[in-house]
Amino acid sequence: MRITKKSEKGFSLLELVIGLFIFSAGMLALASLQGQLTRSQADASVRSVATNIAEEHIESLRGFGLIDNNPDNSIPAYSDIQNRTFSVTRGNMEYTVDVQVKEYFYDLVTDRFGLSNPEGLLVSDFKETRVNVSWGDTPDFRISESQGISATDIGSGSIGLTALISSITTQGSGRSNTAHGNESLLPSVSYTPGANPDIVSLQLGATRFKESTAPVPRVYRSEERVETRFDVITYSQTDAGALFLRREEFIGVSCVCSLEAPPTEVEQGGRLPTTWAADEYQKGELAIKPKGVSTSTQQSIYCTECCRDHHDGATVSGDVAASLYDPFRSVGEYWSAGPFQGDHKHYNRSTSGELTLAQSPGDSYVEACRMVRVDGFMRVGQDFRQEGRNAFPENYLDEEIEVSDYSNWVTTSTNLFEDALSGDYESNPLTLPAPPLAPDSRGFPTTTTLPTAIGTETQQLRSRGVYIDYMREDLRVAIDCLRLLPGDGTATDCDSETIQFDKNMSKNVLEVIPFFDVQLTWLNRWTENPANRPVDTTNEPVVTDNVHSRGIASKTTGSGASTISATGHRGNLGLTDTDPVDPGFSAWLGTAQLVVNTLTGEPPPTPGNTIVKGVIMSGVPGLRATDIEIESSQAYCNRSPDGYVCEFSSASSDVTLKVFNYKKQNVILAACSPTLSSIASGTDANGRGFTYFNLSPSPALDTTISHDVSLQANGCG
Repeated sequence: MRITKKSEKGFSLLELVIGLFIFSAGMLALASLQGQLTRSQADASVRSVATNIAEEHIESLRGFGLIDNNPDNSIPAYSDIQNRTFSVTRGNMEYTVDVQVKEYFYDLVTDRFGLSNPEGLLVSDFKETRVNVSWGDTPDFRISESQGISATDIGSGSIGLTALISSITTQGSGRSNTAHGNESLLPSVSYTPGANPDIVSLQLGATRFKESTAPVPRVYRSEERVETRFDVITYSQTDAGALFLRREEFIGVSCVCSLEAPPTEVEQGGRLPTTWAADEYQKGELAIKPKGVSTSTQQSIYCTECCRDHHDGATVSGDVAASLYDPFRSVGEYWSAGPFQGDHKHYNRSTSGELTLAQSPGDSYVEACRMVRVDGFMRVGQDFRQEGRNAFPENYLDEEIEVSDYSNWVTTSTNLFEDALSGDYESNPLTLPAPPLAPDSRGFPTTTTLPTAIGTETQQLRSRGVYIDYMREDLRVAIDCLRLLPGDGTATDCDSETIQFDKNMSKNVLEVIPFFDVQLTWLNRWTENPANRPVDTTNEPVVTDNVHSRGIASKTTGSGASTISATGHRGNLGLTDTDPVDPGFSAWLGTAQLVVNTLTGEPPPTPGNTIVKGVIMSGVPGLRATDIEIESSQAYCNRSPDGYVCEFSSASSDVTLKVFNYKKQNVILAACSPTLSSIASGTDANGRGFTYFNLSPSPALDTTISHDVSLQANGCG
C-alpha cells in the first residue's frame, strides 16, 4: 500500500471557498473605499472652487473706484455693492452666488455704528457683505480627463464668507503705514494716469508725478445740498507702468448753520483744523471754542462737521496760525471780546439777501468748508487757498511738450514760492518776496482765434488753478532741511529724529509741499469785453456731474479782439460756486485772461459807453443766487461771480433785464430790486420763476449806475 505524508496534503474545497469569499469581501471593501475617496476628492474640489468664487467676488467688490455710479457704469462703484444672485460655471459645475449686504452708518451722537441712518446720510460708512456660494443639481463633475463622478453622488452644499467693505476706495485705503528700517512697505497698486488736457500730471521728480482726478471736480447739487469732490493722486511712473503711492481726497461744501457758545467740556467742543504734516493730513484735536450746528437735514451730510468745527478761538501753544481755519484773515475779522472771543466773524443773510453779522448764540449764519479725508472720515481742513490761475485755448495741453511746460511752471513756481517764505508769513503774505505764481515769462499762449484752425466757430476755453496750503513753521523747517540734503540722499545734521519725513521715505521737496493743480473750467465765471460781441462765452448754473456749459466761446457779430476773463473765488467758495459768506468776497476773486481774435470780414462792434451793473443776492435759505441767470435783448449782459454787468451801445427807450431760473419747493419766490421796476413775472414750464425789470429810459452815455436784485420769499418786502 502507499503511504502519504501529512506535509503533502492539499487545500480542501471548503478552504478554497472560504478563501475566495474573504478575497472578494476585501476587494468589495477596497472598491467602496475608492468610491468614497473619489467622492471626497470631488467634494473637496467643489468646496475649494466655491471658496475661490466667494473670495474673488469679495475682492472684486473691494476694488471699486467711485462712490456713486458714473454715467456709463464703466467704473465699479461703492453704490454697486447690493443684494444680488447670479450663477457661475466652473469645471462643468454650476454654482449659485447669493450676495447679502447690510449697510452700517456712524452716529455722531451715540459714537456707534448701526444699521439705521441717523441723519439721512447718502453714503454708509461700510457694508457688511456675506457671499454664499451653493451647488446642487448639475451635470456630471469631472475630476480629470479620465475620471468623473455624478453630481448626484456629490450632493448639494454651500459655503459662505463675510467681509466688511469700507466706503474708502481701495486706492485710498490700500497704503501700508508700516516701515522696517529705511524701507517703505507699499502694496503694489497699479494706477492709470488721466488723459490730457483735462487731467494734467505734474512731474515731481524723475519718476514721481501728481495729478487731480476727474476732468473737473465732481459736483453734486440737489435742493440745498452742495458738494464738490476731487482727489489728488501721487504716483510713480516707469517703463514698467504706474504705481499708486498716495491719495488725498477733498470735498468743498456750503452750509447754513446756527451759532453756539463755547462748551465747558473738551468732549463737547469742536476740532481744530486738519493740517498737512509732510506725509499726510492730520486731524485736529477737540478743543473748547465756539461751535455751530447744521440747521437743515436737506443739506450736505458734511455740514454737521463743517458747522461744528469751522470756528477759531481755542487756546493753543506753538504755531497759533496752524490752529486757524484761515491763517490769513486780518485782525479785524476776529471777535476781540464776548462769548465768541478769538473766533472769526460769521454772517447771515437778511430777507433781502444782504450779509448781516451773526453775534449771538442761536443766530443763523452761512458757511463754506473744505473737507479732507483722514482715517476714513471727512474732517474740516484749513481753507483752500489759490495762489495761481491760468486760462488756455481749447487745444493747449493736448501735446506732451505743452504738458511738460505747464508742469515745469507749476513745480518751479511752487518751489520758489515756498523757498521765499520766512517767519510768520501768514501775518503779511503780500509783502514777502515770494514770486507770484503767474510770472510774465510763463510762456503759455495768451491768444486764440475764432473761427479755429479747423473752421469751427466755437471753442471750449479752459482754466486751471494752483492751490498751496498754509505751511506751518515745523513743516517749513523740514522742507528747508530737505533742501540741504546731498544728492545721494544720505543724512546730514539736519536730518534728525525730530523731523519725520514722508512715509514712502522720499526726500523730494515737491512731495512734501502741500500743493495741487485743479481744473476750474466749469466752476469759473466767464466774461468778455466787449460784452457778447464779437465773442460770447457760456455761463450756465453749476449742476450735478457738471452737465452744464461754461467757457464755450462762440462767434457772434463783428470782428476783432475780445478779452475773455475766467474769474472765481480763491478760497472755499471757488470750489462750490456758491454765494458769499462774508463781506470780503470781492477781495478774494482771482482772474485769468485770454484774448480771442475773431477773424472775419465784418466790421468791429460799436464800443459800449454805458454800464449798468449790480449784485444778485438771495435771502431764501437753500436758494443760491449763483444759480440765477440774466439776459436782455436790448443790452449786452454778462453774469459775474456775484452779480451782473450790462453794456449799452446807444440810448434806447425799451430796455429790459430778465432775471430767471429760481425755484424752491413750497416757497413763493419773488425777484426784487429797490431801484428797478418790475414789469412782468411768472414761471416757465419747469416751474422756475422769471421777472422782467425795466431799465428804460437808459442812462446817459458814458456813465455807470448800479441796480441790485434779490430773491425773497413771499413777495418783495
